[in-house]
Amino acid sequence: MSRTKLPLLALLIATAAGSGCHAPGADANRERDAKPEPDAKPEPDAKPEPDAEPVAPPPAEPSQAEGTEPAAPPTEPVTAPVVPEPVAKLDAGELIERATLELASPRKMIPVHATVRGVVGTLQEDYNHIVLHTACEIGGRRYLEIERELNPKSGEAFEMDDKLFGGISWGSEGPLGDCDAWLTIRENLGSSQYRESLIAVACRRNEAWTNEGCPGRPEAQAPQPIGKAAAEVEMVRGKPYDVLGKWGLKAFFDVHVNQHMHPDYELGATFRCTSGRESTEYWSRSASISLAEIQPGEYARGIATIRLAEDGMTTKPERCELETAIRHRRNDKDAHVLQTFCWTPEEITAGACGTS
Repeated sequence: MSRTKLPLLALLIATAAGSGCHAPGADANRERDAKPEPDAKPEPDAKPEPDAEPVAPPPAEPSQAEGTEPAAPPTEPVTAPVVPEPVAKLDAGELIERATLELASPRKMIPVHATVRGVVGTLQEDYNHIVLHTACEIGGRRYLEIERELNPKSGEAFEMDDKLFGGISWGSEGPLGDCDAWLTIRENLGSSQYRESLIAVACRRNEAWTNEGCPGRPEAQAPQPIGKAAAEVEMVRGKPYDVLGKWGLKAFFDVHVNQHMHPDYELGATFRCTSGRESTEYWSRSASISLAEIQPGEYARGIATIRLAEDGMTTKPERCELETAIRHRRNDKDAHVLQTFCWTPEEITAGACGTS
């Protein structure tokens, strides 16, 4: 089977204020490439007649080796390539000196390959984030995934190579549809405040990545009070694991958001696991999901994990009840239960496990 290579989208970002997109050394290259060829030497017998205007003979044709293709006709001088205009509106100012963003989906399915490289300009504080947001239609749903490069400092280079919508939480979820991606820098302003500036945008339309007509990041909206209808959760699967005899359970689920949420709220699940006479209860937040950044109508794939051996259980769990909830990061009592599921080694069902 032949492989079809799809072009990578290279987004070249230039931040120098007032600078054009003129390639350094382009004039020198033009002068060098446009040098006239030296005059051809006349044939030995080609002597001009007396009192006649001297006529330059035609240039000698180079010899051609037997069996080779004839030489190509002379072409016009080639000038140095022109650096393209920036492909995205850059509002990061002096925070970013330069950056490139490349996205590709070679198999027309997930995962999406992402490469980010750049150099930070001038930052006033530490603990700044380079953030790549990617929202893609997968299997008829629009999912958001976020990748962060932590703590770049002034003048430092940053690099991010990753596979989006990949890893153990994703399987064969269906073909990849339209995507929107935007790269930002979150500048730490102190006192838990930050300012986010756009670096680059990209999008996938008609199975090709492009920078034409791509939307920027969604506008921030005021958060709404959290209630039970704020989101719905669907359990995808539960994966038990055994590392050197220490049992654990990973739960993979989709969350569908119905409203804008405050950044202080997080999604997670309370595990209540039993095995014989042993039992444990543990809250696990889903670090892979940022509720405040999911737009109403979008989905995100979350992971919640319990390490049973660290919570007093010495054997594989017979069943675990998972109560998903939205909870305030600093106030455990400010919690809003969503859906409950019962996991056993054979299946996952909706609702509590019961007592049988």
